[in-house]
Amino acid sequence: MAYTQPILDYGCSIFMNANKKYLSHLDTIHHMGIRLISRALKSSPVNSLYAESAILPLSVRRRLLFSNIIAKVSADQTNPLFNILFNNYHLNKFEADDINITYKNQPLIYYYQKQNPLYIYPNKIIPIQIVVPPWIIPSPDVNYLINDKKSNISCIEIKNKYLEILQIYTDFTLCFTDGSKTDSNTGFAFIINNENFQYRLPHEASIFTAEALAIFYCIKKISDMKIKKAIIFSDNKSVLNGIDNIQQRNNIIQLIKQEYYFASTNGSQISFMWIPSHSNIALNDKADQLAKNSINSKLLDFYIQDDLKNHLRKNIVKLYNDQWTNIQNNKLRTIKDNTTLWKTSLRKIRNEEILLTRLRIGHTRITHSYLFTKTPHPICTCGFPLTVKHIFECNKYKKFREKLSLPSIEIALSDNENMAEKTIKYMKMINLYSKV
Repeated sequence: MAYTQPILDYGCSIFMNANKKYLSHLDTIHHMGIRLISRALKSSPVNSLYAESAILPLSVRRRLLFSNIIAKVSADQTNPLFNILFNNYHLNKFEADDINITYKNQPLIYYYQKQNPLYIYPNKIIPIQIVVPPWIIPSPDVNYLINDKKSNISCIEIKNKYLEILQIYTDFTLCFTDGSKTDSNTGFAFIINNENFQYRLPHEASIFTAEALAIFYCIKKISDMKIKKAIIFSDNKSVLNGIDNIQQRNNIIQLIKQEYYFASTNGSQISFMWIPSHSNIALNDKADQLAKNSINSKLLDFYIQDDLKNHLRKNIVKLYNDQWTNIQNNKLRTIKDNTTLWKTSLRKIRNEEILLTRLRIGHTRITHSYLFTKTPHPICTCGFPLTVKHIFECNKYKKFREKLSLPSIEIALSDNENMAEKTIKYMKMINLYSKV
Protein backbone atom coordinates (compact mmCIF):
# COMPACT_ATOMS: atom_id res chain seq x y z
CA MET A 1 0.00 0.00 0.00
CA ALA A 2 2.91 2.33 0.67
CA TYR A 3 3.81 2.03 -3.01
CA THR A 4 0.37 2.05 -4.64
CA GLN A 5 -1.37 4.62 -2.39
CA PRO A 6 0.54 7.69 -3.63
CA ILE A 7 -0.05 6.59 -7.23
CA LEU A 8 -3.80 6.21 -6.64
CA ASP A 9 -3.89 9.61 -4.90
CA TYR A 10 -1.80 11.51 -7.46
CA GLY A 11 -3.73 14.42 -8.96
CA CYS A 12 -6.93 13.40 -7.13
CA SER A 13 -7.88 17.03 -6.45
CA ILE A 14 -8.46 17.41 -10.20
CA PHE A 15 -10.38 14.20 -10.91
CA MET A 16 -12.14 13.70 -7.56
CA ASN A 17 -15.48 14.75 -9.11
CA ALA A 18 -15.13 12.50 -12.15
CA ASN A 19 -17.77 9.96 -13.08
CA LYS A 20 -18.00 7.22 -10.44
CA LYS A 21 -17.80 4.65 -13.21
CA TYR A 22 -14.19 5.66 -13.90
CA LEU A 23 -13.26 6.17 -10.26
CA SER A 24 -14.43 2.63 -9.49
CA HIS A 25 -11.47 1.26 -11.48
CA LEU A 26 -9.14 2.79 -8.91
CA ASP A 27 -11.30 1.43 -6.09
CA THR A 28 -10.87 -2.09 -7.49
CA ILE A 29 -7.08 -1.78 -7.26
CA HIS A 30 -7.38 -0.31 -3.76
CA HIS A 31 -9.59 -3.19 -2.57
CA MET A 32 -7.19 -5.72 -4.07
CA GLY A 33 -4.35 -4.22 -2.05
CA ILE A 34 -6.32 -4.34 1.21
CA ARG A 35 -7.26 -7.97 0.59
CA LEU A 36 -3.62 -8.88 -0.04
CA ILE A 37 -2.62 -7.21 3.23
CA SER A 38 -5.44 -8.61 5.38
CA ARG A 39 -5.93 -11.90 3.47
CA ALA A 40 -9.67 -11.32 3.67
CA LEU A 41 -11.75 -13.40 1.27
CA LYS A 42 -13.00 -11.93 -2.02
CA SER A 43 -16.56 -12.23 -0.74
CA SER A 44 -15.84 -9.89 2.20
CA PRO A 45 -17.92 -6.67 2.12
CA VAL A 46 -15.90 -3.62 1.10
CA ASN A 47 -17.07 -1.61 4.12
CA SER A 48 -15.76 -4.36 6.40
CA LEU A 49 -12.40 -4.34 4.64
CA TYR A 50 -11.99 -0.63 5.37
CA ALA A 51 -13.14 -0.85 8.98
CA GLU A 52 -11.03 -3.89 9.89
CA SER A 53 -7.85 -2.65 8.19
CA ALA A 54 -8.39 0.99 9.28
CA ILE A 55 -7.53 2.06 5.72
CA LEU A 56 -9.66 4.91 4.41
CA PRO A 57 -11.66 4.62 1.17
CA LEU A 58 -10.16 6.51 -1.76
CA SER A 59 -13.16 8.87 -1.82
CA VAL A 60 -12.46 9.91 1.78
CA ARG A 61 -8.73 10.22 1.13
CA ARG A 62 -9.45 12.52 -1.83
CA ARG A 63 -11.53 14.79 0.38
CA LEU A 64 -8.78 14.84 3.02
CA LEU A 65 -6.09 15.70 0.48
CA PHE A 66 -8.27 18.39 -1.07
CA SER A 67 -8.96 19.85 2.37
CA ASN A 68 -5.19 20.22 2.83
CA ILE A 69 -5.08 22.27 -0.37
CA ILE A 70 -7.99 24.40 0.85
CA ALA A 71 -6.26 25.11 4.15
CA LYS A 72 -2.99 26.01 2.41
CA VAL A 73 -4.44 28.20 -0.34
CA SER A 74 -6.95 29.97 1.91
CA ALA A 75 -4.11 31.56 3.87
CA ASP A 76 -2.44 32.97 0.76
CA GLN A 77 -4.63 35.11 -1.49
CA THR A 78 -1.72 35.64 -3.88
CA ASN A 79 -1.74 31.94 -4.71
CA PRO A 80 -3.02 31.41 -8.30
CA LEU A 81 -5.34 28.68 -7.00
CA PHE A 82 -7.15 31.08 -4.67
CA ASN A 83 -9.55 32.41 -7.32
CA ILE A 84 -10.17 28.92 -8.71
CA LEU A 85 -11.06 27.64 -5.26
CA PHE A 86 -13.05 30.49 -3.77
CA ASN A 87 -14.23 33.00 -6.36
CA ASN A 88 -17.14 33.06 -8.86
CA TYR A 89 -19.55 32.36 -6.06
CA HIS A 90 -20.51 34.16 -2.85
CA LEU A 91 -19.85 31.60 -0.15
CA ASN A 92 -21.60 33.66 2.51
CA LYS A 93 -24.86 33.13 0.58
CA PHE A 94 -24.35 29.40 0.27
CA GLU A 95 -27.30 27.61 1.82
CA ALA A 96 -28.24 23.97 2.13
CA ASP A 97 -31.36 24.57 -0.01
CA ASP A 98 -29.17 25.59 -2.95
CA ILE A 99 -27.07 22.46 -2.98
CA ASN A 100 -28.85 20.88 -5.94
CA ILE A 101 -28.91 24.03 -8.08
CA THR A 102 -26.59 23.95 -11.08
CA TYR A 103 -24.27 26.93 -11.60
CA LYS A 104 -21.87 27.68 -14.41
CA ASN A 105 -18.15 27.98 -13.67
CA GLN A 106 -18.48 26.97 -10.05
CA PRO A 107 -15.35 27.24 -7.91
CA LEU A 108 -13.94 23.97 -6.63
CA ILE A 109 -15.03 24.78 -3.08
CA TYR A 110 -18.66 24.41 -4.20
CA TYR A 111 -18.18 20.77 -5.16
CA TYR A 112 -16.22 20.16 -1.98
CA GLN A 113 -19.05 21.52 0.16
CA LYS A 114 -21.59 19.37 -1.63
CA GLN A 115 -19.81 16.35 -0.17
CA ASN A 116 -18.85 17.97 3.13
CA PRO A 117 -21.40 20.17 4.94
CA LEU A 118 -18.73 22.56 6.16
CA TYR A 119 -18.74 26.29 5.49
CA ILE A 120 -15.35 27.83 4.74
CA TYR A 121 -15.00 31.60 4.58
CA PRO A 122 -11.65 32.78 3.20
CA ASN A 123 -12.03 36.16 4.91
CA LYS A 124 -11.80 34.37 8.29
CA ILE A 125 -8.43 32.78 7.56
CA ILE A 126 -5.40 34.73 8.78
CA PRO A 127 -3.35 35.46 5.64
CA ILE A 128 0.27 34.48 5.95
CA GLN A 129 2.40 37.15 4.32
CA ILE A 130 6.12 36.98 4.94
CA VAL A 131 7.01 40.67 4.76
CA VAL A 132 10.26 40.31 6.72
CA PRO A 133 12.96 37.98 5.37
CA PRO A 134 13.78 35.49 8.16
CA TRP A 135 17.52 36.07 7.85
CA ILE A 136 17.25 39.68 9.02
CA ILE A 137 15.15 38.86 12.10
CA PRO A 138 17.44 38.95 15.16
CA SER A 139 17.66 35.70 17.12
CA PRO A 140 15.15 35.98 20.00
CA ASP A 141 16.43 35.72 23.56
CA VAL A 142 14.73 32.51 24.74
CA ASN A 143 15.62 31.07 28.15
CA TYR A 144 14.34 28.28 30.36
CA LEU A 145 13.85 28.59 34.09
CA ILE A 146 14.90 24.97 34.62
CA ASN A 147 16.61 22.49 32.31
CA ASP A 148 15.46 19.43 34.19
CA LYS A 149 12.05 17.75 34.29
CA LYS A 150 9.51 19.52 36.46
CA SER A 151 8.87 16.29 38.36
CA ASN A 152 12.51 16.23 39.51
CA ILE A 153 12.36 19.69 41.08
CA SER A 154 10.14 20.86 43.92
CA CYS A 155 7.87 23.91 43.68
CA ILE A 156 10.01 25.67 46.27
CA GLU A 157 13.14 25.28 44.13
CA ILE A 158 11.25 26.55 41.07
CA LYS A 159 9.99 29.53 43.02
CA ASN A 160 13.53 30.34 44.22
CA LYS A 161 14.88 30.17 40.66
CA TYR A 162 12.06 32.48 39.56
CA LEU A 163 13.01 35.01 42.26
CA GLU A 164 16.62 34.83 41.09
CA ILE A 165 15.49 35.67 37.53
CA LEU A 166 13.61 38.70 38.84
CA GLN A 167 16.87 39.96 40.35
CA ILE A 168 18.54 39.72 36.94
CA TYR A 169 15.70 41.40 35.01
CA THR A 170 15.06 44.17 37.53
CA ASP A 171 14.38 46.89 34.94
CA PHE A 172 12.16 44.65 32.72
CA THR A 173 8.38 44.81 32.60
CA LEU A 174 6.97 41.42 33.64
CA CYS A 175 4.52 39.82 31.21
CA PHE A 176 2.72 36.48 31.62
CA THR A 177 0.85 34.61 28.89
CA ASP A 178 -1.29 31.49 28.86
CA GLY A 179 -3.79 29.66 26.68
CA SER A 180 -6.63 27.32 27.58
CA LYS A 181 -8.80 24.79 25.79
CA THR A 182 -11.71 23.05 27.49
CA ASP A 183 -14.87 21.34 26.28
CA SER A 184 -16.75 24.63 26.47
CA ASN A 185 -14.17 27.29 25.68
CA THR A 186 -10.91 28.10 23.91
CA GLY A 187 -9.09 31.31 24.70
CA PHE A 188 -5.96 33.00 25.95
CA ALA A 189 -4.89 35.77 28.27
CA PHE A 190 -1.82 37.81 29.07
CA ILE A 191 -0.78 40.18 31.83
CA ILE A 192 1.42 43.25 31.35
CA ASN A 193 2.31 45.28 34.43
CA ASN A 194 -0.65 43.75 36.30
CA GLU A 195 -3.01 44.81 33.48
CA ASN A 196 -5.16 41.90 32.28
CA PHE A 197 -6.08 41.08 28.66
CA GLN A 198 -8.45 38.25 27.69
CA TYR A 199 -9.59 36.93 24.30
CA ARG A 200 -11.80 34.08 23.15
CA LEU A 201 -11.05 31.94 20.09
CA PRO A 202 -13.20 29.69 17.88
CA HIS A 203 -13.47 26.29 19.50
CA GLU A 204 -11.64 24.71 16.55
CA ALA A 205 -8.43 26.46 17.65
CA SER A 206 -5.82 24.18 19.23
CA ILE A 207 -4.13 24.74 22.57
CA PHE A 208 -0.88 25.45 20.67
CA THR A 209 -2.66 28.20 18.73
CA ALA A 210 -4.07 29.69 21.94
CA GLU A 211 -0.65 29.73 23.64
CA ALA A 212 1.08 31.15 20.55
CA LEU A 213 -1.52 33.88 19.98
CA ALA A 214 -1.17 34.90 23.64
CA ILE A 215 2.52 35.60 23.01
CA PHE A 216 1.81 37.25 19.63
CA TYR A 217 -0.74 39.69 21.07
CA CYS A 218 1.44 40.30 24.12
CA ILE A 219 4.35 41.37 21.88
CA LYS A 220 1.97 43.55 19.87
CA LYS A 221 0.71 45.22 23.05
CA ILE A 222 4.25 45.76 24.35
CA SER A 223 5.09 47.55 21.10
CA ASP A 224 1.89 49.64 21.22
CA MET A 225 2.58 50.64 24.83
CA LYS A 226 6.16 51.57 23.82
CA ILE A 227 7.65 49.48 26.63
CA LYS A 228 11.43 49.56 26.29
CA LYS A 229 12.27 46.31 28.11
CA ALA A 230 9.97 43.36 28.73
CA ILE A 231 10.26 39.71 29.62
CA ILE A 232 7.47 37.33 28.60
CA PHE A 233 6.90 34.29 30.80
CA SER A 234 5.14 31.32 29.21
CA ASP A 235 4.57 27.76 30.41
CA ASN A 236 4.33 26.35 26.87
CA LYS A 237 7.73 24.97 25.89
CA SER A 238 6.60 23.96 22.38
CA VAL A 239 5.87 27.56 21.36
CA LEU A 240 9.11 28.88 22.84
CA ASN A 241 11.09 26.10 21.14
CA GLY A 242 9.47 27.17 17.87
CA ILE A 243 10.42 30.81 18.45
CA ASP A 244 13.99 29.73 19.20
CA ASN A 245 14.19 27.54 16.07
CA ILE A 246 15.23 29.44 12.95
CA GLN A 247 13.91 26.65 10.70
CA GLN A 248 10.42 26.57 12.27
CA ARG A 249 7.82 26.99 9.49
CA ASN A 250 4.66 27.05 11.59
CA ASN A 251 2.47 29.97 10.48
CA ILE A 252 1.84 31.45 13.92
CA ILE A 253 5.50 31.16 14.89
CA GLN A 254 6.40 33.10 11.73
CA LEU A 255 3.89 35.79 12.68
CA ILE A 256 5.37 35.95 16.19
CA LYS A 257 8.88 36.39 14.77
CA GLN A 258 7.73 39.15 12.44
CA GLU A 259 5.96 40.95 15.29
CA TYR A 260 9.09 40.49 17.41
CA TYR A 261 11.12 42.12 14.61
CA PHE A 262 8.71 45.09 14.39
CA ALA A 263 8.82 45.53 18.16
CA SER A 264 12.63 45.42 18.13
CA THR A 265 12.83 48.04 15.38
CA ASN A 266 10.50 50.23 17.46
CA GLY A 267 12.95 50.12 20.35
CA SER A 268 11.45 47.33 22.48
CA GLN A 269 13.84 44.76 23.94
CA ILE A 270 11.90 41.55 24.57
CA SER A 271 13.11 38.37 26.23
CA PHE A 272 11.26 35.06 26.62
CA MET A 273 11.34 32.73 29.60
CA TRP A 274 9.80 29.30 29.99
CA ILE A 275 8.45 28.51 33.44
CA PRO A 276 6.75 25.28 34.57
CA SER A 277 2.99 25.54 34.96
CA HIS A 278 1.26 25.38 38.34
CA SER A 279 4.40 26.10 40.31
CA ASN A 280 2.92 28.61 42.77
CA ILE A 281 4.05 31.59 40.70
CA ALA A 282 1.15 33.95 41.39
CA LEU A 283 1.02 35.93 38.13
CA ASN A 284 1.41 32.80 35.98
CA ASP A 285 -1.43 31.10 37.85
CA LYS A 286 -3.49 34.25 37.40
CA ALA A 287 -2.88 34.24 33.62
CA ASP A 288 -3.91 30.59 33.55
CA GLN A 289 -7.16 31.39 35.35
CA LEU A 290 -7.88 34.36 33.08
CA ALA A 291 -7.44 32.16 29.99
CA LYS A 292 -9.86 29.57 31.39
CA ASN A 293 -12.41 32.30 32.17
CA SER A 294 -12.20 33.97 28.75
CA ILE A 295 -15.56 32.56 27.61
CA ASN A 296 -17.23 35.98 27.90
CA SER A 297 -14.31 37.91 26.42
CA LYS A 298 -13.95 39.39 22.94
CA LEU A 299 -14.09 36.73 20.21
CA LEU A 300 -11.27 36.73 17.66
CA ASP A 301 -13.31 35.18 14.86
CA PHE A 302 -10.61 33.85 12.57
CA TYR A 303 -8.80 30.63 11.83
CA ILE A 304 -5.16 29.66 11.58
CA GLN A 305 -4.22 27.52 8.58
CA ASP A 306 -3.17 24.50 10.69
CA ASP A 307 -6.35 24.66 12.78
CA LEU A 308 -8.50 24.81 9.65
CA LYS A 309 -6.65 21.79 8.27
CA ASN A 310 -7.24 19.78 11.47
CA HIS A 311 -10.86 20.94 11.67
CA LEU A 312 -11.63 19.83 8.13
CA ARG A 313 -9.87 16.50 8.67
CA LYS A 314 -11.77 15.76 11.89
CA ASN A 315 -15.11 16.51 10.26
CA ILE A 316 -14.40 14.38 7.19
CA VAL A 317 -13.28 11.43 9.33
CA LYS A 318 -16.31 11.93 11.58
CA LEU A 319 -18.66 11.78 8.58
CA TYR A 320 -16.98 8.56 7.49
CA ASN A 321 -17.20 7.07 11.01
CA ASP A 322 -20.86 8.02 11.22
CA GLN A 323 -21.52 6.16 7.97
CA TRP A 324 -19.92 3.05 9.48
CA THR A 325 -21.83 3.45 12.74
CA ASN A 326 -25.17 3.62 10.89
CA ILE A 327 -24.49 0.71 8.56
CA GLN A 328 -27.00 -2.15 8.70
CA ASN A 329 -26.76 -5.93 8.19
CA ASN A 330 -23.00 -6.12 8.54
CA LYS A 331 -21.34 -8.85 10.62
CA LEU A 332 -18.28 -6.82 11.56
CA ARG A 333 -20.43 -3.85 12.61
CA THR A 334 -22.04 -5.94 15.39
CA ILE A 335 -18.54 -6.43 16.81
CA LYS A 336 -16.75 -3.19 15.94
CA ASP A 337 -18.35 0.23 16.33
CA ASN A 338 -15.44 2.31 15.00
CA THR A 339 -12.99 2.37 12.09
CA THR A 340 -9.75 2.65 14.06
CA LEU A 341 -7.10 -0.06 14.00
CA TRP A 342 -7.44 -2.55 16.83
CA LYS A 343 -4.30 -3.58 18.70
CA THR A 344 -5.29 -7.25 18.59
CA SER A 345 -5.35 -7.11 14.79
CA LEU A 346 -1.54 -6.80 14.77
CA ARG A 347 0.05 -10.09 15.88
CA LYS A 348 3.45 -11.73 15.74
CA ILE A 349 2.02 -14.78 13.99
CA ARG A 350 0.60 -14.03 10.55
CA ASN A 351 -1.93 -16.90 10.61
CA GLU A 352 -3.43 -15.53 13.82
CA GLU A 353 -3.95 -12.13 12.14
CA ILE A 354 -5.71 -13.79 9.22
CA LEU A 355 -7.84 -15.91 11.56
CA LEU A 356 -9.10 -12.94 13.59
CA THR A 357 -9.67 -10.81 10.47
CA ARG A 358 -11.80 -13.45 8.75
CA LEU A 359 -13.75 -14.34 11.90
CA ARG A 360 -14.55 -10.67 12.60
CA ILE A 361 -15.61 -9.96 9.03
CA GLY A 362 -17.67 -13.14 9.13
CA HIS A 363 -16.35 -14.56 5.86
CA THR A 364 -14.14 -17.66 6.16
CA ARG A 365 -13.20 -20.54 3.88
CA ILE A 366 -15.26 -23.05 5.84
CA THR A 367 -18.39 -20.86 5.79
CA HIS A 368 -18.16 -19.06 2.43
CA SER A 369 -16.12 -21.21 0.04
CA TYR A 370 -19.45 -22.38 -1.42
CA LEU A 371 -19.71 -18.98 -3.15
CA PHE A 372 -16.63 -19.80 -5.21
CA THR A 373 -17.33 -23.49 -5.81
CA LYS A 374 -21.03 -22.83 -6.52
CA THR A 375 -22.11 -25.56 -4.10
CA PRO A 376 -24.91 -25.46 -1.48
CA HIS A 377 -24.40 -23.52 1.75
CA PRO A 378 -22.58 -25.76 4.27
CA ILE A 379 -24.67 -27.23 7.08
CA CYS A 380 -23.35 -28.00 10.56
CA THR A 381 -23.73 -31.57 11.86
CA CYS A 382 -26.32 -30.22 14.27
CA GLY A 383 -28.49 -29.20 11.32
CA PHE A 384 -28.00 -25.41 11.36
CA PRO A 385 -26.37 -23.38 8.55
CA LEU A 386 -22.64 -23.12 9.21
CA THR A 387 -21.71 -19.49 9.95
CA VAL A 388 -19.09 -17.82 12.12
CA LYS A 389 -21.78 -16.89 14.62
CA HIS A 390 -22.94 -20.52 14.78
CA ILE A 391 -19.37 -21.71 15.44
CA PHE A 392 -19.45 -19.65 18.64
CA GLU A 393 -22.94 -20.93 19.59
CA CYS A 394 -23.04 -24.57 18.46
CA ASN A 395 -23.88 -26.98 21.30
CA LYS A 396 -21.28 -29.54 20.26
CA TYR A 397 -18.55 -26.99 21.04
CA LYS A 398 -20.17 -25.79 24.26
CA LYS A 399 -17.80 -27.72 26.57
CA PHE A 400 -14.79 -26.04 24.93
CA ARG A 401 -16.29 -22.58 25.35
CA GLU A 402 -17.07 -23.30 29.00
CA LYS A 403 -13.56 -24.59 29.58
CA LEU A 404 -12.10 -21.36 28.19
CA SER A 405 -14.83 -19.15 29.72
CA LEU A 406 -15.47 -17.83 26.23
CA PRO A 407 -18.53 -15.50 26.20
CA SER A 408 -20.60 -14.30 23.25
CA ILE A 409 -19.10 -13.78 19.80
CA GLU A 410 -19.26 -9.97 20.20
CA ILE A 411 -16.98 -10.16 23.27
CA ALA A 412 -14.84 -13.06 22.03
CA LEU A 413 -13.87 -11.14 18.87
CA SER A 414 -13.55 -7.72 20.52
CA ASP A 415 -10.30 -5.76 20.89
CA ASN A 416 -9.22 -7.58 24.03
CA GLU A 417 -5.93 -9.48 24.07
CA ASN A 418 -7.15 -12.05 26.56
CA MET A 419 -10.26 -12.73 24.45
CA ALA A 420 -8.15 -12.91 21.28
CA GLU A 421 -5.89 -15.55 22.83
CA LYS A 422 -8.90 -17.57 23.98
CA THR A 423 -10.52 -17.33 20.54
CA ILE A 424 -7.37 -18.61 18.83
CA LYS A 425 -7.11 -21.46 21.34
CA TYR A 426 -10.80 -22.28 20.90
CA MET A 427 -10.47 -22.55 17.12
CA LYS A 428 -7.54 -24.94 17.59
CA MET A 429 -9.46 -27.08 20.11
CA ILE A 430 -12.39 -27.57 17.73
CA ASN A 431 -10.02 -28.28 14.81
CA LEU A 432 -11.13 -25.29 12.70
CA TYR A 433 -7.99 -23.17 13.03
CA SER A 434 -6.57 -24.26 9.68
CA LYS A 435 -9.97 -24.27 7.94
CA VAL A 436 -10.77 -20.57 8.38
